[in-house]
Amino acid sequence: SPPKEEEYQRDALLTGNPLGLSGMGGAGNTNMSPLALAADTKAMRELYVGNLPAGITSTQLVQFLNQVAQAVKVNTLPGE
Repeated sequence: SPPKEEEYQRDALLTGNPLGLSGMGGAGNTNMSPLALAADTKAMRELYVGNLPAGITSTQLVQFLNQVAQAVKVNTLPGE
């Protein structure tokens, strides 16, 4: 489903960047609205996870993904 306006605004607020989480979009067109730019980058911010067990909760999935991200060091910042 298409993202809601609140999701675009949240991404822009969280990152301090009107372009959303990826920091890209609109081929550098700064005349686009933040919502239009966030729409351009939505596909870059989505993750499809299939073949999940029937009883898994969103909390369990987030915990698992966080553990994997830490194990492969995709969520560490320089200096940590």
